[in-house]
Amino acid sequence: MSKVKVLIASWGNPWSNFSKSRLKYESLRWDEVKYVINDKELMSRSSLPLLYDYIEPSKVIILVPDSVAYGHLSNYYELINKVRSMYEEFLDSTLKFNPGKHKVDIAVTPSVGNYDNCLFDCDIPDFKVYVLYYIAEVLNELISEVSNDIHETNLEIHLDLTHGVNYMPTLTYSVVNDIATILSVFSNVRLMVYNSEPYSKGVDVLRIHVVEDRSTFNWPIYMAVNHKSLFRKRVKLKVNESRFLDERIRCMLGSKLENLKSLHCIAASIQYGLPLIIYEFFIEDILKIGSSLINIYRDYIAVNYDSGSNKLRVFRRLGLTNDAYNLLKMWFTALMLNHLSPYIKIKVIKDVDIELLKLTTKGIFRKNTLLVSKISRDLHEIESNVKKLGRHVHSWIPYETLVERPGKVDRRNFVAHSGLLSRHIEVKPNETCNNIYIRHVDSAKNELIKLCEDSLKM
Repeated sequence: MSKVKVLIASWGNPWSNFSKSRLKYESLRWDEVKYVINDKELMSRSSLPLLYDYIEPSKVIILVPDSVAYGHLSNYYELINKVRSMYEEFLDSTLKFNPGKHKVDIAVTPSVGNYDNCLFDCDIPDFKVYVLYYIAEVLNELISEVSNDIHETNLEIHLDLTHGVNYMPTLTYSVVNDIATILSVFSNVRLMVYNSEPYSKGVDVLRIHVVEDRSTFNWPIYMAVNHKSLFRKRVKLKVNESRFLDERIRCMLGSKLENLKSLHCIAASIQYGLPLIIYEFFIEDILKIGSSLINIYRDYIAVNYDSGSNKLRVFRRLGLTNDAYNLLKMWFTALMLNHLSPYIKIKVIKDVDIELLKLTTKGIFRKNTLLVSKISRDLHEIESNVKKLGRHVHSWIPYETLVERPGKVDRRNFVAHSGLLSRHIEVKPNETCNNIYIRHVDSAKNELIKLCEDSLKM
């Protein structure tokens, strides 16, 4: 059993006294104190070095605000690099905590506000969407490195909110909780949240407290996404800009929105226990959806320097929305399906062995006994009805011909019967009748997609 530990920290601005005339920060805001946790202690300007020694994480993610940037910057990508280098220098020179040696990833997150050095005009939800994307990318890569079966991986997420400011701690906790909830479907997950005592002048010792430690999570809930509402247009775009934006969204989600439809089906499968749907609609190449969304967002950020006020001005022409957040939740779930055991390797399969569906049920839904019972009941009913045919039938048969009273086709019935409504599936026993194959009827695809989407609106 492999173990992955990730330490996530939300940070504000460790510097103070910004000089507009000299375009620099002239002092440090975070004073040196003795941080203490259990029997460990360390003099530092941050809780990070001590928590690193205490936890021994595989990876550190520091969420920092882009609003510490200043000076003449030509675009947002240059701004990101500048901010990242500022924090790397602070880690290395001030904290004596080498980012490379300690496997630190610095996520430069969207900010809002008017500061001495800059003016940032954006929407607060942008922060939440970006943080979900960044942490999901890092975790996906980390899990890939340590195991080919996420079931055999114990995941520990350690969240330090000591240095977070304004909305950052609240939104970061919300995102991390959503991530842990999704991960808990596939793996054993432990979430630990830390916060030190508040600092004030003259205080020499700050104890770091564990404010939350839990290993149980609710079953994840997803929401259907409107592709036209992923971004909020904060200014009126030119006609050609708006058209190009629509083209990029289509490129990300598929010309006929097939990627979005597949994500809706995958999310409904996890939420409601629809094992055959997973194999019908799984997306083989899912990784780029997250980065595509964020790159579109970044490309519509305007950066300029106002020499009159000596301020860097950053204006986000597009805002990220709750639909964007819900899209990334579904995307992250699909990413985690790639890390299942080779025995139930998720891929697009047209004709699915009923034994594989049983393995999938035990593998994906094992922590939700209600879903396992429901799926097992429906698969057993299919087996019983098919075995009544005897050994002389080896071709595909519409399942509704084997059922006395085919159920009504609506989203509630669809969910209640594990997505295996008699009108939608065909069955075929093998020659010895000791195994059965199941597949969806070709003509049912659009109806299945709509049922999955509608189920996410219940």
